[in-house]
Amino acid sequence: MVKKAVAVSTVVVLSLVTACGASPTPTRTPEATATPVELRATKPEHLAGVWLLAAIHIPSPTFGGAYYRWDPDGTVWWAEDAEIATNLMSARFWFEDGLYYEEESPICDGIGVYEVHLGIQGGRAVRLRMTRINDGSPVDDCRRAERYGWYFFRVD
Repeated sequence: MVKKAVAVSTVVVLSLVTACGASPTPTRTPEATATPVELRATKPEHLAGVWLLAAIHIPSPTFGGAYYRWDPDGTVWWAEDAEIATNLMSARFWFEDGLYYEEESPICDGIGVYEVHLGIQGGRAVRLRMTRINDGSPVDDCRRAERYGWYFFRVD
């Protein structure tokens, strides 16, 4: 009986030592990095915000300002400062069948038609790319600059 009690006690003590011993350190799972995704804009709310015009793929482009603000109501504003407060100009825009249409503005005559893509990072639109679509209308000097693409970065 004593041998049995000693054996049971030994098993209990060894179980406690094993249970209380150092456990293996868990391997850290690397944090996921946000992969930028590009999506097509299809409604005014997708563009809402203040954007900095970063580049037009032609030398010495002529345009109305470096900062643009798209409002969800279909108004686009542009000016030379981020506050969109001076030299303010505006135009109306809308989407039809996934394409962006912008009405005649003080800078360009006629309606511009564009494909608009948003670069999404961390669930937020951070880049905007507009590419002029050949809609069959004559291309004047102003719209010719646009056919090469506009690139913007969100600043708000």
